[in-house]
Amino acid sequence: MPIYTLECPYCCLRSEHFLGMSDSLDDRVECPQCGEAMTRRHDRIYDVPAIQGDTVAGGCSYVGYDEGLNEYVMGRQHRKELMDRKGLTEYNPDPTMKHHRDEARYIRERSKPNDPEARAAIRREYRTAGKKRRDRLVRESLDKSLKSV
Repeated sequence: MPIYTLECPYCCLRSEHFLGMSDSLDDRVECPQCGEAMTRRHDRIYDVPAIQGDTVAGGCSYVGYDEGLNEYVMGRQHRKELMDRKGLTEYNPDPTMKHHRDEARYIRERSKPNDPEARAAIRREYRTAGKKRRDRLVRESLDKSLKSV
């Protein structure tokens, strides 16, 4: 069921309402502030996902063909079993790397094409991210080797 932003023409109060697609424009929705009929605004319509069964946040279902696994998946547990059988793990990006990647994307989106200063800033972000990643991997390797001694 979509969410519509309705506005009262008298008191200018805006509020969101769940209304069916089959509801006519003549259906009266009273303003909670003044009681007059609110008008429907069509500039903001969102489709609310129907969340059913074995799902993840946002209503995305695990049921269906998974291109990464190259198999048909019947649910979250089945997907986990397939990944374990193939020796795979979920990819969870490091928050630090994600920050640098997002920063580079921000610079790229807000700069002119082929801007040398923007390209240099993006390269600096990726260099910094790479250096932090290497430092973290070295630290983890050293910690692992010290624990095994």
